[in-house]
Amino acid sequence: NNDGLERRTFLEPTTPQSSSSPLDLTTKSDNDISQNNHSNTLYRSTRRKYCDKCHFYPPLRSHHCSTCNACIATFDHHCHFLGTCIGERNHWRFWWFVVLNVVSVKLSLDIVSSSSLTLSAFIYGQGSNSSTSGDDLKLGLGTAVKVIARLYMYPIYFIASILLIIHTSLAIGNCTTFEFTKGAEHIDYLRGTRVMDLPFGRDGLFKNVIMFFRRDDVYSLCLRSKANTDCNSSEKSMHDRWVPIVWKMPE
Repeated sequence: NNDGLERRTFLEPTTPQSSSSPLDLTTKSDNDISQNNHSNTLYRSTRRKYCDKCHFYPPLRSHHCSTCNACIATFDHHCHFLGTCIGERNHWRFWWFVVLNVVSVKLSLDIVSSSSLTLSAFIYGQGSNSSTSGDDLKLGLGTAVKVIARLYMYPIYFIASILLIIHTSLAIGNCTTFEFTKGAEHIDYLRGTRVMDLPFGRDGLFKNVIMFFRRDDVYSLCLRSKANTDCNSSEKSMHDRWVPIVWKMPE
């Protein structure tokens, strides 16, 4: 059915699209979107233009990912490292993934730095009369491993730290990487805004951070689980359905 097609479009990006008819989501969309494309006023529709590949009008802030072949709600970016899109349903968990990467790499660097095997120790050890060729070999190998480990981990630590700063800034401003990098010149619903206007982040830092968590699947699954325990079996299917957030531009 139509609800099932919309849910699959967002929930299972790698699943081939159903052959059923397009979703009937054209109410006010055709007129509103066409008017927004030919005016300098802020975008007033809650849906973007019709997606020819997914066959429906996706919600505001969504974007069709060519890699996943699906419209992703509150699209941030496609992560090739994880092999999935980062959007409304997993951005908060992606932030924690970056945090844990920064912490783990920092701990690894601290462990490597705590080693007594240094380049100066290796040079000094070679010049010592009491050292043997076996000791020199062990010291040399240990020093090489420490240098290689630092050369490998420092770039990872730097990149992960930059990612953490970026996504923390996006979270407190209720913005996405897609919106920040593309801007009003390439995104239709941002037309009429300026750089760093943050049209969806005007409720304040605290509310933006709360929304960043609440739009993730962890929060929605908790709500659905609680709702299912408070209702009978005939109502559970309704609570099991996930629906994207209906974003609106500020008045």
